[in-house]
Amino acid sequence: MNLSAWIDLQGLFVELPIMISFIPEGWAIPSVIGLCLCAANIMPAVVAILRWYQGKRFSEIPYIYIIIIIGIVSCCVLAFSWQKTTYLFGRERSLWLIGSAFTLCMLDSTSSLVFFDYMKRFRIRYLTAVFLGEGLTGVIPTLLLLAQGSGGEAICVKSNNGTTLEPIFTQPRFSVTIYMLLIASIIIASLIAFVLLRWTNIVSLADATEPTKLNDSTTKTTSDAGENSPMVPVVELFNPSKPVKHIATSSFICLLCINTYNSFVLYGILPSLSTYSLLPYGQRVFYYFCLLNPLSYSLALLVSVKWATLSVFITIIGTIIGSILAVFIIIIATQSPCPWWADTLHGALIMLVIWFLMTVIIAYLRITTGNFIKGEWSEEKVFKMFQRNHRSAFGIGHTRTRSGYQTNIGGHPQWEIVSGKVVSSRNSADVFHGNEILEVSVVNASLMDAPSILLGRQKIRLQAGQRFPIRFQFYYDKSRAGPGYGGRTMQVRITNYNGHLLYINDMQTPLKHNVKIDVKRV
Repeated sequence: MNLSAWIDLQGLFVELPIMISFIPEGWAIPSVIGLCLCAANIMPAVVAILRWYQGKRFSEIPYIYIIIIIGIVSCCVLAFSWQKTTYLFGRERSLWLIGSAFTLCMLDSTSSLVFFDYMKRFRIRYLTAVFLGEGLTGVIPTLLLLAQGSGGEAICVKSNNGTTLEPIFTQPRFSVTIYMLLIASIIIASLIAFVLLRWTNIVSLADATEPTKLNDSTTKTTSDAGENSPMVPVVELFNPSKPVKHIATSSFICLLCINTYNSFVLYGILPSLSTYSLLPYGQRVFYYFCLLNPLSYSLALLVSVKWATLSVFITIIGTIIGSILAVFIIIIATQSPCPWWADTLHGALIMLVIWFLMTVIIAYLRITTGNFIKGEWSEEKVFKMFQRNHRSAFGIGHTRTRSGYQTNIGGHPQWEIVSGKVVSSRNSADVFHGNEILEVSVVNASLMDAPSILLGRQKIRLQAGQRFPIRFQFYYDKSRAGPGYGGRTMQVRITNYNGHLLYINDMQTPLKHNVKIDVKRV
């Protein structure tokens, strides 16, 4: 699904070397698209305001349909109209191209907001697939460009009379129209993927649950003699928490400023200067840049998988190095069309290497800065800084279940009891064999790209011969839910001792008094 997020705009950018020779804007088209991207950032703000205004009535699902469908239409419009011009303000302008680019910018800048918001419905491990899809948005257009080959390079040949030279532009293996239609077909595949996620139980069937591994050294079984229910004994898992490090407020603000600056350089200043800094070294150099630039983002993402965080000091040093490279690119762009080493092989190699290194360094620093803040900054302090009237999403405390206490993060627990029963309308006659474990959880669905927060959980070892319904009762800590989070839901899984998923419920079962949770066999 996340392939549709930025693949259309990435595809447009990598296709610019072929387009530039045939549109009136010429070298200025990256600057125009950059302005469109800056102006289009108003759309995420509009969606955020709508979310605040509508509260729990807000649903991101209609916006996802709108983003994907309009993205498909815009790519088709680009495919057939990118060369059309309109006389406006005293000159010919590529109005269809610029209008479609502005539409794609609005859609893509909003997609990051609503796509990650939709992921609150799923387990956190599915975020890996989301980030993988986001990384492929740069790789797939590059592979298509490689298959297409370079084009738009001017070659001077003699005219028919043999006295003058005429420019002839090289042709790629397939046209811009075919390229944009291929991008549109990929977005159609994303639409199909979203429909499957929305209207089928594919996630429930493919939900490779976190195995419940029973270990003699880490588990304990207790009985509750005061309850005539086959739900006991209860499996209690002990997971000692590691000490939580917190960075200082000054370091937090410093990292935010660094991330803002790096984003400003990477997405605000340099994209509009790409043609002015590279085309003086030849059309083919700009073509290679369009191949390498999307790959540099994917490389930064892969490196961050191995080294997810950096210290504040190394982040500052990396930002300085990236800034030096960026300043060099700006100097070359200001000297265009006759910069240092113009029309030389070593000049072209130097510029390609500098662009590639600068992009990898700054993109990597943006990722590691976000990981560092998320991993070491307590959300309690963040909410206190920016919302004042906050409740801690993470802190230090204990979550009490009916079988004991479990260490978690939380400052001032606010206990509430939840009780109910697990039923199965489809499989009510099933009999358990005594090697199954029922896990009932209360979670607070998060907003944006943050993981859902576990408020309380109970694990129950089922008895041989036991049937539905299965009653449960335990405490959950409602103070762990941060302000602005979504509604509280119930999640139920029944697995065997090997962690194989047997039954699961609808992840959107709301929390309520004496709740009845319907599960189905997978």
